[in-house]
Amino acid sequence: MDMHHSFPRSAEWHVAHDSEREFVAMARAIRDLAREAGVPPEAAIDRLAERGPHAALALLARQAGTDIAAHPLYRRVSPGAA
Repeated sequence: MDMHHSFPRSAEWHVAHDSEREFVAMARAIRDLAREAGVPPEAAIDRLAERGPHAALALLARQAGTDIAAHPLYRRVSPGAA
């Protein structure tokens, strides 16, 4: 049995919805970091969608000429961070 048929439809929807919410939170954090660094956020958000948060942060670091670590991203998207 493949995994697609093992979940009820509502469970599939919840998993997809949670994944989408997580991506949106990461995209917002990447956008905010880009603005703080004074670089346009579009390329970093595209890189986030293509290759993930580490690649997006690496691109921001190159564009800004600074060393942006993953810690600020974790702090911004972790539960309870307001």
